[in-house]
Amino acid sequence: MQAEATPEKTILALPSALTLENVEDFYTQLRKVEIKNGMTFELNAQNLSSITTPGMQVIISLARTVAQAEGKIHISWPTPSLKEAFKILGLDSEYEAWTRTE
Repeated sequence: MQAEATPEKTILALPSALTLENVEDFYTQLRKVEIKNGMTFELNAQNLSSITTPGMQVIISLARTVAQAEGKIHISWPTPSLKEAFKILGLDSEYEAWTRTE
């Protein structure tokens, strides 16, 4: 996971796969990222080719944590597999909100 941060925004590059096999490593790295009030977290998903329910759980957990800090989450370069995962879990409205360009 690569992360870039400014006072207003943190950009996280998602790995090529967020599956049961690697999600724990990703979650451990994610926990090291400081969440500040009002920040925007951008998840760059351009390299994501595979995601399963455990990977989605980490993304949803991050989104809730960011919301509690009065921040926003944005997913850039969403892939078809990510869109499909949101759809399967009934999270279409979250997908639309988090991938919307402003």
